[in-house]
Amino acid sequence: MIRKTVILLLLAIVIILPSHADGADIDYKNYFDPMPRRVDSLTNPLNTAKVMLGKMLFFYPRLSSSGFISCQSCH
Repeated sequence: MIRKTVILLLLAIVIILPSHADGADIDYKNYFDPMPRRVDSLTNPLNTAKVMLGKMLFFYPRLSSSGFISCQSCH
């Protein structure tokens, strides 16, 4: 009897309480500035070494906590 009561209580809580997990009610504009239209590369110029490093890190799995997942795995 107690088990059924607990299950019904938990079910009622899940159904009645609104879910905020999706973040639909959060206005992110208050937290972040808009992205710039152009990135100023004069302060940090792009070169071949940076591109190669970015490619290596994107496919490098040892940056993850497990050591088996790279950025490429999800993106």
